[in-house]
Amino acid sequence: VQRVLATSNPNTSDFAQRLGIGEDAAEDLQAAGTFLIGLAGRTESNDEIVAGVTRSGIIPGNSAESVTSFLSGVRRPDLARFMRASRVADRTLPSYKNFSSSVDVRLDFTAGSVDLAVPVLVAVIATDQDQERTWFQMNRDQLSDLVKILQGRLRQMDLAEEWIRARPSGAK
Repeated sequence: VQRVLATSNPNTSDFAQRLGIGEDAAEDLQAAGTFLIGLAGRTESNDEIVAGVTRSGIIPGNSAESVTSFLSGVRRPDLARFMRASRVADRTLPSYKNFSSSVDVRLDFTAGSVDLAVPVLVAVIATDQDQERTWFQMNRDQLSDLVKILQGRLRQMDLAEEWIRARPSGAK
């Protein structure tokens, strides 16, 4: 659940493989889970939420027990704290939503034939702001530099989380 909350781009293939289901079914399950996790942040009781989504036809009545069980699982105090921390982290600036990329080959021609071929990474970053996307391209050296920078930042995030947990009033 924390993986779904932390990213809007969970790996559907891995999820499908772990559950032994097809990718289409896994994608549907992730969408349903994300929807229910959103409802879990509301103040109504699980029974009230389930009654509302059943009454509106969003879920069939024979799924009510499963949905109630799911909501009970995601409304645990540790997940509530995780969701609250996510909201605090997402304040003020647009937040990362998705990253997509592909490798393209750029060709240069001389005298009507291919003279040079260069691979580039074409990428887009989306944020939680409507229609806010940044497209860019990178060569191999730039990509390698970015990977090193991000690996360093990941280590710093790990250290920051350790430091927070070590504080008397730190996150649990």
